[in-house]
Amino acid sequence: MLLHLIEETARHGGHADIIRESLDGATLFPLMAAGSGPTRGSSPGSPPRPPAVGGGRQKSCTSGRCGRGALADRSYAGSMATDPVLRQGPDSTDLVLRVGPVGPTWNALTSAGPALFTPLALGALTLLVALGMALAGARASTVFVVVGVIAGLEYLIGWLALASSRARDILRVEFAPAGVPASLRLVRGAGPDDWLPVKTLREVRLTHKVVEPYPGDYKPAVSTLTLELALRGVREQLTLPFDGDPQRLADSLKALLGPAGVVVMLRTERSTRDRPQRNSGWTSGGSASANSGGG
Repeated sequence: MLLHLIEETARHGGHADIIRESLDGATLFPLMAAGSGPTRGSSPGSPPRPPAVGGGRQKSCTSGRCGRGALADRSYAGSMATDPVLRQGPDSTDLVLRVGPVGPTWNALTSAGPALFTPLALGALTLLVALGMALAGARASTVFVVVGVIAGLEYLIGWLALASSRARDILRVEFAPAGVPASLRLVRGAGPDDWLPVKTLREVRLTHKVVEPYPGDYKPAVSTLTLELALRGVREQLTLPFDGDPQRLADSLKALLGPAGVVVMLRTERSTRDRPQRNSGWTSGGSASANSGGG
């Protein structure tokens, strides 16, 4: 009885997860297995497979209840290549670029901590002001108050600047419906934008840059992916670290956006990290000194 209760408790991820399970039937163990490691039948080097739409439950199509549109959506979802960045849900297919909270409140709260580095970065200027006041004969209490006010203003300015910058960051791109999308919207740090027809997206450019180490370099290679969206005459661009397969991501986007006439292009750039150069002046100076001493 006790083992049964422990197992039933571990199958759920909380009260909200129990509500979600009542809708799609997916428990916590299959979702964790699909999201954290390779499944049975896949090679050890292949990336993990995302959970199936609807938590693995296949809805049966009976006569009179399953139309041509539902059949087309199911066949389309089965033929489209899946990617860890491109996640398909019951209502939309999301191109997840960054994982983080959404909304102005969360954006302001998450920007409060990193904004503490602003007074530290401007600490030299604050110390110069304090030193000038001390040399002018100001009291120590007055100097402390002025330094505190300056540091507070610097923190406030840094907080507002960081929150404003993060508010425009693109977290994900949602395409709805999940089968053949007809609309899309950008979800930013401050919240989602308005829905737009998918035809307003003219092209998607993926630039995969790999900086490989030189022979003998102990640092690993650096891989980044730049996503550029040509949307309504405005280009949205975002660069993020990327360890996945760019070709598979491009194929997934082509399968998803191809019916709408959206062009998806992929370009890969490879380069080698520059080898650090020794100080030639120090070397030549040393050799000259040795030659002069030998003469």
